[in-house]
Amino acid sequence: MIELFVLGALLLALVVVGSVLAVVGSVIGAVIALPFRLVGWLLGGLGMLLAFVLSIPALLIGGVVGGGVLLLVGGVLMLPLLPFVLLGWLVWKLLAGKAGPTSNARVVG
Repeated sequence: MIELFVLGALLLALVVVGSVLAVVGSVIGAVIALPFRLVGWLLGGLGMLLAFVLSIPALLIGGVVGGGVLLLVGGVLMLPLLPFVLLGWLVWKLLAGKAGPTSNARVVG
């Protein structure tokens, strides 16, 4: 019966030693990999900066072309309103000259 207790204690010790070795190996692996991760992070940042700088002309061209197309399409869609605008302008011009004096007061000199 005592053999089972000894065997259980040995198995527990084996699990603890194996767990400690796994943790130590993981920490050592992380310390070894850290410089490579830092270099990769720096190069990735430089790559993103380079991609951003190189994409600025394309973004500007796309913005100018897109804005021009938007203005053109907006102008075409506003064409049906042109008769109403001209009618309003004509009424404004006809009625603007017919306004009488706003006051009956005269300057006595």
